[in-house]
Amino acid sequence: MVATFMASGLLAAGVCTDLICRRVPNQLILLGLWTGCFLRIEAYGVPEGCFLFCKDALLPMLFLYPCYLLGAIGAGDVKLVAAVSSMIGSDRIGTLILISFLMGAGIALVRLFKKRRQFTAGDPSGVPLMKCILSQRISRYETDEKTEETIPFTVCIGLAFFLINLWG
Repeated sequence: MVATFMASGLLAAGVCTDLICRRVPNQLILLGLWTGCFLRIEAYGVPEGCFLFCKDALLPMLFLYPCYLLGAIGAGDVKLVAAVSSMIGSDRIGTLILISFLMGAGIALVRLFKKRRQFTAGDPSGVPLMKCILSQRISRYETDEKTEETIPFTVCIGLAFFLINLWG
């Protein structure tokens, strides 16, 4: 229960800094990782707690790193999920990631419909996916530099965490 409250505070700080500065500071990530390490060692002892901390921090990073390489999410988002996972354990992180991506897709669709943009044959929205399929290689997804066009993924992570803990 304490770990959930601490992870909630970490996520709230991450969401606020991402909305204001458009980045998640490494100091915040380190604070979360240190807290996760302490919580695991306090709960399970030194050898098992260290192993669980490493496993819980690395599993989401291994899963989300390809998404970062594709440019779908930022490095701060990957590190923030790893820090949260190290605090609460990796058993709920798969659900958190899935709900976060679904929320991100929903927000993106709402923004597309709000701007009255539709997927047409001439629209470059599906071009990166087609390049990956046809070339059988992963290439970086090119995004606009305009900050109003990008969606802060930490908001999706925070909302998903809230939903999981509210109904889970």
